[in-house]
Amino acid sequence: MVAAFAMAWLAFVNHFFSAWWVLAPIVAFVFLAIWHESVVERQRRAKRTTRFYELGLARLEDRWAGGGGQGKRFLDPEHLFAADVDLFGRGSLFELLSTVRMASGEATLAAWLSGKDGVPSADAIKARQQAVTELAPNLALREDLAVIGPPSGREMGESVHEEALANWGAAPPVAFPRETPLLLYGIPSLVVIVTATAVSGITDWYPLLWVGLAALLATRRLLAPTLEVLRTAGDAARDLKALAPLLERLERERFSAARLGDLAAQLRTNDVPAPSRRSPPPDSPASRAIARLNTLLERREWSANMIFQIPARLLLWDEHHAVLVERWRRRWGAAVGEWMAVVGEMEALCSLAAFALEHPAAVFPEFVEGAVFDGEALLHPLLPAAQAVANDVHIGRDAPGEKPAAQLWIVSGSNMSGKSTL
Repeated sequence: MVAAFAMAWLAFVNHFFSAWWVLAPIVAFVFLAIWHESVVERQRRAKRTTRFYELGLARLEDRWAGGGGQGKRFLDPEHLFAADVDLFGRGSLFELLSTVRMASGEATLAAWLSGKDGVPSADAIKARQQAVTELAPNLALREDLAVIGPPSGREMGESVHEEALANWGAAPPVAFPRETPLLLYGIPSLVVIVTATAVSGITDWYPLLWVGLAALLATRRLLAPTLEVLRTAGDAARDLKALAPLLERLERERFSAARLGDLAAQLRTNDVPAPSRRSPPPDSPASRAIARLNTLLERREWSANMIFQIPARLLLWDEHHAVLVERWRRRWGAAVGEWMAVVGEMEALCSLAAFALEHPAAVFPEFVEGAVFDGEALLHPLLPAAQAVANDVHIGRDAPGEKPAAQLWIVSGSNMSGKSTL
């Protein structure tokens, strides 16, 4: 900038050299500004990556309590066992497990821990176990999901208002008048024709005044639905733009586990009407559909340009793009909630996968027919492994070399003797 001002002084005041040389520092400034933004983004990602591994090391070294999400908002005082076994709060099971950033991820993990999503079938649990087994060694994917951030540089959970976004996608359709297509295509066509004939000298410019009056009346006719669509679409598009890099990363991954494959398939929507020539195909990835919405809203903002304002009014620019945005929402809006649910479940599975990788001695329970609980060397996950006392529990099945197993345990003892821990 200093060089540009100095060269401008030498060129325009002292006429020391051609004014064209002033472009050199200006071009350099633009290049450096673009490069600087990429450096800042790499710095943001590096900080998130550092945080990701610092939390992992803290868990490995049993100094994680108080450093992560505690899920206090999920603590229900009426829950049968949440308080007794420290599901939520400082030093809780939720804090130990959680690597999530999205509210949907927190809600999914909390529901699994507390049973708020009902009792899953053995097959559903096995499907989750297979998914966790596949995700545990996939550190590259889990790191990416933990560090990918929105373009604004804010945290993902702060940039995506999930409930409002889902409500926007599922809201009832906005009704436009029946004559809307005639107005949107007829009036701009007349504008082009009248302008062309006036420029070529066939007619004068007076017919354009009548066409402009028709455009003004059409704008008034379409004002209410246009404002309703554009008023909420901007916030939703910003949220989706922040979410898009996360979805795009999931779309690139190829999974073997059945549940992960099902989640990946939900990022594509097939039960939609046949697309128009300019729209993405029905099975296109969620990130591509979001890119289409962002393109529509970016083009709509052209009408704020001083040079384009008057032509935009004559061409019904805002009204046309409001119809296109509403068409996008009718087609993809119902899938927005599904996209966030996919991210939430993937984050919850990745949380369990991190625990599986960091605790190689931990095993999954196996499910058998009948009322059986058969555990060997059970350790409370919130206690440091070096200090925890392992216990065998056999209920409903005979332990090898021992007398027939009991059908019921009654655990008694004084306060703070470890009953709840067991």
